[in-house]
Amino acid sequence: MQFHANVVQLIIQHRTTRHHLNLFEQGSPELAEYLYEGMFLLDSAQFAADHEGTVQQVLSILENAGAQIDAHRPWQDGRLAYEIDGHKKGLHYLVLFRMDGSKMAGVTRQCRLSDAVIRQLMLKHPRVLYDAIFETLSGHEIQGSEDESSDEDSEKAESSEKTETKDSEEEVKTEAEVAS
Repeated sequence: MQFHANVVQLIIQHRTTRHHLNLFEQGSPELAEYLYEGMFLLDSAQFAADHEGTVQQVLSILENAGAQIDAHRPWQDGRLAYEIDGHKKGLHYLVLFRMDGSKMAGVTRQCRLSDAVIRQLMLKHPRVLYDAIFETLSGHEIQGSEDESSDEDSEKAESSEKTETKDSEEEVKTEAEVAS
């Protein structure tokens, strides 16, 4: 009985794996893009000498891997806590992008081969956190965001707060008049 259950479980695992491989080969929409925050530690001297070229190097690594870049900007420039490959200073460059997770190994490899990138860190974020970071970086919302209804709710709440403060101010004035 136990042997039969193990065989059935192996068959199910094999079919599931084969199904996912077929979906991957066909480029199925079931394989979703992930939302990433990439922090790249760049050579400060190279960035200062050729700002556009250094940024383009980082962005081209991501674009060659099929990433869709939503936002990017320099984050912090300064002295490093410890020396890394002879570098005492570095610039942290933040990039928000969407990409298929299977391409991440290629991005990591290209970053190691790049002379501009000293280190890199990629974090996968849920939609809510990604949208919040995007709004902070760019100053506006991502189109098609699901948070549009919450903005309307916050506007309604603000207008009701204003009405409540006006009412309370009028009450204070009438109480002051009655007291005098």
